[in-house]
Amino acid sequence: MSMRIAERSALMNVLRAALLGCCAATAVVATASGAQAQTASNSVSYNIPAGSLGSALTKWAQASGLKLLASGGVLQGRSTGGLSGAYEPYQALGMLLAGSGLTYSSSGATVTIADPNAGGNQAGASVDSAIALDTIDVSGGQSNSWEGNPDQVYATPAGVSVVTGQDIAEKFGGNVDNALRSTPGASTRMAESSAGIAVNIRGFEGFNRVNMMIDGVRQNFRVFGHGMNGGNAFVDPSLLAGVDIARGSVIGVSGVGALAGSANFRTLDVDDILMPGRDWGLLETIRVGTNGYNASVVSAGAIRRENTSASIAVSHRGSNDYRDGDGKVATGTAEDLTSGVAKLNFGENQPHRLSLGAVWYDNDTTLTGASFPIENQTYTAKYRFVPNSDLVDLRVNAYYNVTEATFTSNINGQNAPVQNKGLGVDVTNTSRVALSDTASVTFDYGAAYYRDEVDNGGSVLLSVAPGQQDVAGAFASARLNWKMLEVIGGLKYDYYAITGTSEAFLFPAAPGVEIENSASAWSPKLTVAVTPLDWLQLYGTYEHSFRPPSVSETMFPGAHGTRNGAHANPNLRGERSKGWEAGVNIRKDGLLLADDSFRFKANYFQSDIRDYVAFDITDFNTFRIQFTNLPGVTPISGVELQGSYDVGVAYANVSYTTTDILLPQGIYTGSGAGDLGLLPEDYLTVDLGVRLFDKKLTLGGQMRWIGESLRTNILSFPIRPPLTVDAYKLFDVYANYQANENVNLFVNAENVTDVMYHPALKSHTGDAGPGRRVVGGISLRF
Repeated sequence: MSMRIAERSALMNVLRAALLGCCAATAVVATASGAQAQTASNSVSYNIPAGSLGSALTKWAQASGLKLLASGGVLQGRSTGGLSGAYEPYQALGMLLAGSGLTYSSSGATVTIADPNAGGNQAGASVDSAIALDTIDVSGGQSNSWEGNPDQVYATPAGVSVVTGQDIAEKFGGNVDNALRSTPGASTRMAESSAGIAVNIRGFEGFNRVNMMIDGVRQNFRVFGHGMNGGNAFVDPSLLAGVDIARGSVIGVSGVGALAGSANFRTLDVDDILMPGRDWGLLETIRVGTNGYNASVVSAGAIRRENTSASIAVSHRGSNDYRDGDGKVATGTAEDLTSGVAKLNFGENQPHRLSLGAVWYDNDTTLTGASFPIENQTYTAKYRFVPNSDLVDLRVNAYYNVTEATFTSNINGQNAPVQNKGLGVDVTNTSRVALSDTASVTFDYGAAYYRDEVDNGGSVLLSVAPGQQDVAGAFASARLNWKMLEVIGGLKYDYYAITGTSEAFLFPAAPGVEIENSASAWSPKLTVAVTPLDWLQLYGTYEHSFRPPSVSETMFPGAHGTRNGAHANPNLRGERSKGWEAGVNIRKDGLLLADDSFRFKANYFQSDIRDYVAFDITDFNTFRIQFTNLPGVTPISGVELQGSYDVGVAYANVSYTTTDILLPQGIYTGSGAGDLGLLPEDYLTVDLGVRLFDKKLTLGGQMRWIGESLRTNILSFPIRPPLTVDAYKLFDVYANYQANENVNLFVNAENVTDVMYHPALKSHTGDAGPGRRVVGGISLRF
């Protein structure tokens, strides 16, 4: 590696010392005020301090249980005198807006803030500004109120990030991999010759180490090798409203059975389609592109009547094989994707609320040059009960997911069907208790259960064995808010059971074995935060997490369909992590200019990993290979930075990650089972832009720098050292023009210098990344 170990250690020590110096005394939590979620027809208790109007409106929305839509341009530089006491929500909103010159309108559960004296379309316009309030539903002031709200990330004492659907579409040309790789502490395993997204958090991925979800539904489809190592999520980027990422231990539904965090891909809903103040609407987006992109079309519609709403969106994209920076065709990278999403919501802004959803995905793609069509269907039913009580804010969610794929060998034509059925249910309640005028406690508690059923159709060509996994979890957390101090204590319990019959061996002949593997674990978490100034928060966390082994690891049937050479491991144990984190959040308006905004988030993490699962030789005498728990403790650490500075007419965003992560590798890792590459030690994204013509035109550019990384060498004896993947630097440019409230024009150019590079965390050695690609289009809303 070009950076010597001593230099990296010095850099890590400097960054760690800087963070610890900021956070020396304490640590974390203070996401949202613990105010109660109520319907718009009841009084709500508010305790909103004077200061930034944007921050005040966020707290108002959290307490009121309503959705808020506004643009950063409308809110920039505006302040409020605050609010304290019990008021009807719209009465409170009027008091917060008094003297600001702003007005509001409501449609169902959505409230839109506007400036009647401003020209053009400014309500619900671009939310690129750092203090923009994206369309958010933060009712109840729960601990996950940052989800869907980029600005709230900087008030959350944890490693969290939000990638908006607008950024994915406009800044990254619809490339979710590039968008997630520009997020601190997160990356993806890129498999250019197959579809799907595999999220990496702090070096961990696959086999549910990261809980990947679509609208809160777990995506546990797993095959081995050929571009898919440990699991992928299949979702159309054109239908995404955003991605919410939590790094580290998560106490709650999304943290059950996960080791390193979660990533939830949120799909389009009613308020992502409707224009502000409208009760029905249509959305049509057309994109065309070069270098294999071809064209894509999204057609969507939504309607709202009183407390009921519905939406549907359908997307199609056909692409060809792209060319790399040297002009070479990357064969097998074409896709023919048709997808859709439908939502039906009852009882909006009522005590009883029910939301039904369906997402479908049908992609005719390839896996290492062979046919590999994939179908994914996700169904959700989400119920919420919000009575006039501080003690009840009940959520009950049920879901069903099925993923099916058939791999056809390009050598002998053999078919290998794989199906994963997942179903689950979770229940969570939030209770709030006011201890005094300055102190309150919020309790979140609940349980979750999910089941995965794996079927390989009688073929082990993709090294998948049939079996069933049941995972159950219970969790509870209490958040104390007292003046500048916030303390969160949480505890999570995970239980799993894996059952099935291992594949019979051919050489030497041996029958299959009945497998029953079960265990449980407790995972505590404690966060302490202080807010000595209204714009500064310091926090620290101590945390444990646990990841059960998967059906695929426990019952690995053999390599390339031979039913020999590899063994199931009925005694496989789950992975455990124990560590701590310290960080700082800054949300400051008027830093240098009256109407500017500065946001900054930095955190240092350190963890010890035990019982890490890898593909290894467990008996050299019989050459027994299997997934096994590697001995010893592996320490990992890193620093994650993200921030933005916005002055209205110009902005700058930055994300940087430096890590010391060298997870243990089994001898057979990379030979069709396990990770091929490791997370780069350093990666940086810088995004600069300007807004012209009354902010209708946005021009921007990005620099994405990825440092050197390692990947597993081809298996041989003696074992060869890892290969080095060279560092690379990519430049992108983008433009967006909001012609009027109905028409939006955009264009994105990726890798404008046509650099030849091999992506880090890549599943194949042969395929390079795409060369210059230009994608442009038009979006129409009515």
